[in-house]
Amino acid sequence: MPEERLSSVATYCCMPVRRSQDGFRTAHRASSSVIALLGLDWEDEIDSSWHAPFTAWIELASCSDAAVAELVERAARHSLFASLSAASANRIALARGLVLTISDHRPIALAQRNDLELALHEAIANAILHGNLEIDGIRTLNLADLDRFSQDIIHRTDEPALAARRVEVACSLEDDRLQIDVTDQGRGFSSGQPGAVGAGGRGLQLIATLTRSCQLLDGGRCIRMEFAL
Repeated sequence: MPEERLSSVATYCCMPVRRSQDGFRTAHRASSSVIALLGLDWEDEIDSSWHAPFTAWIELASCSDAAVAELVERAARHSLFASLSAASANRIALARGLVLTISDHRPIALAQRNDLELALHEAIANAILHGNLEIDGIRTLNLADLDRFSQDIIHRTDEPALAARRVEVACSLEDDRLQIDVTDQGRGFSSGQPGAVGAGGRGLQLIATLTRSCQLLDGGRCIRMEFAL
């Protein structure tokens, strides 16, 4: 990230700046937590930040300073927070990284951690593919439909307007529960629509079996999942 861009964002957000070998990082002014501001060429280095004291990961991309400041404020209201473009989120193991960081804050049994990662992965994949990229699910397990699905991913991520849509993950840790909201900027979704279930549908039934509760909010643009701890 260019120095002037980081300086501009940090000044706007009233945050001190800390730089390391694997990118620029800024500490939130109200706590000891660290927010990773992700500029250019950050994907190869992201794995080193999936641990405390990091609590937020915000991709700057085309965001204005004001938009970044709003994301920083939203991050401050949650235990963990991530806001990435659909294209970037589709290229990294976001669910795995967040679960690793959650485990830093709260010891979780291996079986429960696996369930948490699977549910979160499914919700993030839904937000990216079906929400932001507006790709229909795989209706039947045949080569033609699998090929169509793969080609749709390639073509839609090549569309700048769709690829730039954001995926937001907001985690709230409490004594006995974990709440996670996964939000996209797509057209919305109803659980009664075609593609809600099936070979490559949204997997809401799977998510429901892995969580204590889950619900669709904001016309289907957000799924809220709750896990017992």
